[in-house]
Amino acid sequence: MKPLFLIAFYFVLLSSCNHAPKNILLKLKYFKGQRIDVKYRSYIYSDDDIDRPLRNEYTRLGFTVDSVLADSSYIFSARIDYLRVKNGDFAGEEYSSDKDEASMGPQERQIHQMAKPLLDSVYTFTVNQQGKVIAPFAFKHGRGIPAQFALIDLAVYQIAFPKEKLAIGDEWTTENIVPQTKGKRIFTYTMQGIYDSAIQIMVKGTLQLPDGTSKDFTGSYTLDQETNAVISGKIETDFKMQGSNHIKAVVSVESH
Repeated sequence: MKPLFLIAFYFVLLSSCNHAPKNILLKLKYFKGQRIDVKYRSYIYSDDDIDRPLRNEYTRLGFTVDSVLADSSYIFSARIDYLRVKNGDFAGEEYSSDKDEASMGPQERQIHQMAKPLLDSVYTFTVNQQGKVIAPFAFKHGRGIPAQFALIDLAVYQIAFPKEKLAIGDEWTTENIVPQTKGKRIFTYTMQGIYDSAIQIMVKGTLQLPDGTSKDFTGSYTLDQETNAVISGKIETDFKMQGSNHIKAVVSVESH
């Protein structure tokens, strides 16, 4: 005879499986005035020293839903809370925009003057309810942002959802052009499951560069089941730099 607690567990499991959603329509659900805090990090590290990234850039942003349009698209305003760079593109220097300027060294001040126009600006972008970017980042007054000054990669931060309902195991594919490289990036997403009111999605894809080369990437996302907004995500790309060990480039996002 089976122990009573095993029988009870079996019926609870059966009940939860029967009531699990079989088909899900992914749509963003924001409200006017809503604030979203975003942590966006990009870093590169060697397999030999994962704890000391060769480049580490960290951007904290605040998004606010300014308007909800009749077609359920969302117009956001955005500001940078702070920017931190360590062993990065700025001649290998360390920089934190939230550091007291009076305590910055000469090179930090030089970086700060370069970054100040970005830090002092307000931006806008528009996303529809399927997560597709309708209008990319622009300055609030309407002027476009040069590609080299893009705040974050919106196509990495926000998944573009299909219009059809999805079951566990279903896949869908999206494409976009990367402004900095003009390469085409192809994402293939897989609905992996729902655990603790969070939707788990796997992604794999390819970046096709204009010179004919390509790089594969993999990653995963966690979405809030109620709003379908991204809670966390990570994209990883493996490559080898000349004269160096095996390198991994990572972009990670968190939002709440």
